[in-house]
Amino acid sequence: MDAYAILPYKGLVEIASETGRELKLDLKIFEGETEEAIPFAMDAQKRGADCIISRGGTASIIERYVNVPIVRVPVSELDLLRILYPLKGLDRKILVVGFRNAVFRARSAARVLGLQIQELPIPYEAADYNFDHIRRSAEHLIRHYGIDTIIGDQTAFINLRSYCESQYLITSSKDDFLTALRNTQLLNTDIQRDQQDQIQVVLNAVQDGIISTDTHGRVTSFNIKAAEIFGMKPGMVIGASLDELAGYFRDFEELKSTISLTLRNGNPESIQLSRPKGPEVYEINSAPLVSEKGIHGTVTTIIRSSHGHTGKSAGNKHPSAGTFNTHYSFEDILGRDEAFLRVLAVARAYSMTDATILLEGESGVGKEMFAQSIHASGPRKEGPFVAVNCASIPEPLLESELFGYEQGAFTGASRAGQKGLFELAHGGTLFLDEISEIDQKMQMNLLRVLEERQIRRIGSDRLRDIDVRVIAASNRDLRKMIDENHFRPDLFYRLNLLNLHIPALRERKADIPLLAEHFFTQFCRHYGGKEVQFTEDILNRLRSYPWPGNIREMKNIMERTALTIATRCLELSDLEIITRELNNSLSSQNSRKNELSFCGTLNTIKRQAAESALQAAGYNKSQAARILGIDRSTLDRLLDPGD
Repeated sequence: MDAYAILPYKGLVEIASETGRELKLDLKIFEGETEEAIPFAMDAQKRGADCIISRGGTASIIERYVNVPIVRVPVSELDLLRILYPLKGLDRKILVVGFRNAVFRARSAARVLGLQIQELPIPYEAADYNFDHIRRSAEHLIRHYGIDTIIGDQTAFINLRSYCESQYLITSSKDDFLTALRNTQLLNTDIQRDQQDQIQVVLNAVQDGIISTDTHGRVTSFNIKAAEIFGMKPGMVIGASLDELAGYFRDFEELKSTISLTLRNGNPESIQLSRPKGPEVYEINSAPLVSEKGIHGTVTTIIRSSHGHTGKSAGNKHPSAGTFNTHYSFEDILGRDEAFLRVLAVARAYSMTDATILLEGESGVGKEMFAQSIHASGPRKEGPFVAVNCASIPEPLLESELFGYEQGAFTGASRAGQKGLFELAHGGTLFLDEISEIDQKMQMNLLRVLEERQIRRIGSDRLRDIDVRVIAASNRDLRKMIDENHFRPDLFYRLNLLNLHIPALRERKADIPLLAEHFFTQFCRHYGGKEVQFTEDILNRLRSYPWPGNIREMKNIMERTALTIATRCLELSDLEIITRELNNSLSSQNSRKNELSFCGTLNTIKRQAAESALQAAGYNKSQAARILGIDRSTLDRLLDPGD
């Protein structure tokens, strides 16, 4: 068989070359992406190619120019899990750009890992496909959602490289290339078995338990960690149905119910499973495996819970709640500055109470970290911790998100209704971040709930009792907002029963070296670099920088630096990237202050002002609205090209 491979990036070309040598295949390999691949494909057709192996958008584009069968290298869920797994637990705003199948599979992988992603499929198969439209769509999504990380195929990686500092290329593995070769009938069943063995090796290397099933509920993979958790050998489980396993093993009953529900409704499901033979509690997260053809199975992760709130967790996780568990405690909060240590001591004292707390401080100082630590050290630590950013939810939806709704309450409502965040936080803590961004009507509703300790779902006439501790946070001056009639004083007094002001990083001079070296060392280890020590010149430069983005900005700069530097003892010249980042940040702040002259129609000037403020706020819409002195909904209207 005369086979050609036209592949979009160097790494896949190397995999193809290595595989061809190992299997002694006469495979002609070329590197070229999208339009660059067309001449290679046409030449292969002239030379009598029986098939062409390619991937993603490149395969779709060359398919329009030749009559040779195109065999596609797939992008599997495992590929996307491998890319997304390092982002688990990080506060990243992720945009996935690429071929439709890759985007659909990224959705499944993100659900398993508890990541929120935005999706931008590229219609490579369309005859009128134009990447300029993709660029405009990407720009809009980046502005609208504050995207800081792009995951994309080769075309997106090249064309959008200047849009975000953090980018990851969607790559295919050797297993994927073997799958394509198998579809060319160049490989026999022994190779297929080798491929499955290699996949199992990868799954066994993951530290979480992983179980996958087909659409009939039969187990297709069961890694070593899952075997340890359930106390059985993979050979006893793989190939068996969940019904059979549930009949023999008690632990599988709830697991079976969760996976079956995922297969039935196509939505991710989550529970917490308490082991009958020990104190361990595990988080079970089941997600559908979805492609353009629909659901073709499930993948489930089993993760040991750090704070065990046992029992079923309200079916599928609420779309606005990031997690029901805490990831931080007071031991994770670093500092030696005396004033900051006093704040930390007050927070520890507050954690012993059950009273409402208002956390105040600039964006990026770590308010959620404090909220999680207070919950994890307090009397409600065995209950759920539910966090929601009030600014991230459109005003018309916020009421249903917080209080829930009944079946048929409004167009598009779930048939089963939905619990609100207050109900999901019952027995635990509800963290309301950016509380300043809720409108006057919602302020009144929230005040009533805090006073009466009852909620009413939308579309219901029934009051439900709630037992929830509320921790609210704001990076705005709520007292000033009260003076301007933007925030209710009675709600402020109710929220401000206990108050904690978290200082900005520039006010914690003694902590800047500690935090910088901690983050830099942490990222060096993560990216495979050596442990390092800053010189005094570097530390002085860091102390003198004002850190407008606070700890969040410091982590960002340290991560970018760790990616490029891995020397043992750093001199100032070695850290050019740090000084460049600091200087660029200062110059961009100054330029934004000085470059505010606009021209054009009034609507054009308003839009230019809105875009400038959004850039100045680091694409944080709430902060941009504050800069302009308008509410967020007005800012959205100014930024909308249709207005």
